Amino acid sequence: MRNLKMFSSFVIVLYAIIACKSSDHLVSEEERKEGWEIVKTDKEEVPTWIIYRLKVEGTNILKYKIVGEIKSSPKVCSNSFKQDIYNLSNGIEKDDDYKYIKYEVVADTNDSLSIYAIHDEPFPLKDTEMNILYTFYSDTSGNAEVRWREAWNEHPVSENKKLNRVESFRGSWQFSSTSSNLYQAVNNVEFDIGGVPLWFAQPMVFKFLKNGLKDMRDISTK
Repeated sequence: MRNLKMFSSFVIVLYAIIACKSSDHLVSEEERKEGWEIVKTDKEEVPTWIIYRLKVEGTNILKYKIVGEIKSSPKVCSNSFKQDIYNLSNGIEKDDDYKYIKYEVVADTNDSLSIYAIHDEPFPLKDTEMNILYTFYSDTSGNAEVRWREAWNEHPVSENKKLNRVESFRGSWQFSSTSSNLYQAVNNVEFDIGGVPLWFAQPMVFKFLKNGLKDMRDISTK
């Protein structure tokens, strides 16, 4: 569930090119009309996750999503995601491979959390700062969703030339019931690829999405 953590890694780490096989027959009619295409699937005989991509015409924006089954209920997933943010801000949860210089909750309501974070990047890169608003939703059917986006307007921070500001960071988790005894989790991310080659960026997105789903699935074993 380290969306913030993994995004920074996504920006700075180089991975090898990964060959992707498309499975167009797995794309629903609605997704095909929207322009979604499958770019990677789990290699299991019955795929446990599928990754889709959508190019927003006339822009450099790419959208990706991973869809997979999960044992935890939507409420458990949403609550665990929120608790993860509290754990990071309180210093309860740490990672030897990932260091926050600062991570704090700057606003907290019943249905939203805003955080400001500075991450220690390796030399010669500048340290990265992020200002993120997480909003939590649920419906009468028991489904849940967490959306996030940049919050520089809501919680202004003076620019620091020593820091590299992540201007845009958007995505969501959607958790819903299925016809089986499992639940479905969908993680959406979008970003402006700018001049970054797709072969460079896409493998990072794949790792980001797969690790995020794995983190969510780990909740159900606790």
